[in-house]
Amino acid sequence: MTKPEFDFSELIKRDREEHIRKQFDGTFLDYLQIVKSNPEIAMLSHQRLYELISCKGVEAVKTEENPRLRRIYGNDIIKKYTFFEDDFFGN
Repeated sequence: MTKPEFDFSELIKRDREEHIRKQFDGTFLDYLQIVKSNPEIAMLSHQRLYELISCKGVEAVKTEENPRLRRIYGNDIIKKYTFFEDDFFGN
């Protein structure tokens, strides 16, 4: 069984149509009011990506409890992101 081909041209066309509808037409003060009510609008791409990954959960790993990690990271507390835990590095 073969997968149906994905129509990239249709995806691009839809994205362009949605982008046109979302185009802002106002003053800078209007924009600032919108951002004040919803700060996520002004997030940059790396911030959005971090939010997406961290919303699935972040565990604090205490390196003092693990001698191997303590040798590498000292006494720092490191973060373990669980975003890919089930899908990519799952059990």
